[in-house]
Amino acid sequence: MSTLELFVPGVFVGKGRPRLGRGGHVYTPAKTAEQERTIGWAAKEAIAKLPGAWSLTGPMSLWAWFTLPIPASWSKKRKAAPGSHTSKPDLDNLLKLLDACNGILWKDDAQLVILVAGKSYGAQPGLELKVRHHVLAQEAL
Repeated sequence: MSTLELFVPGVFVGKGRPRLGRGGHVYTPAKTAEQERTIGWAAKEAIAKLPGAWSLTGPMSLWAWFTLPIPASWSKKRKAAPGSHTSKPDLDNLLKLLDACNGILWKDDAQLVILVAGKSYGAQPGLELKVRHHVLAQEAL
């Protein structure tokens, strides 16, 4: 089994809904497209640093953690122990940004058989990913 780990620094927001432009043209909002490009490039760089080849096939597990910035308006006491992030963006909308990894880390996200995800406040905002190939789909992270 092979495992790939990477950290993508940045402040991520949920994936925006497709928009309808002039003439009926559907487009992805610029912020979403930029975030997906950032994640995609980080994934490509992480694969390039691996000693062996990375396979896009087979069942995989994903551990994804979004760290969001601590609000500047918080008191020093609250900043010292920020805890879980229970406001927007929604975790499910953040996870949709991982569509950027289709064709890079996996052929299609349908290959993900185990998913562990979360979000919290932290001093270093970003996205931490751990992707693992499995021989059996029942293997845990």
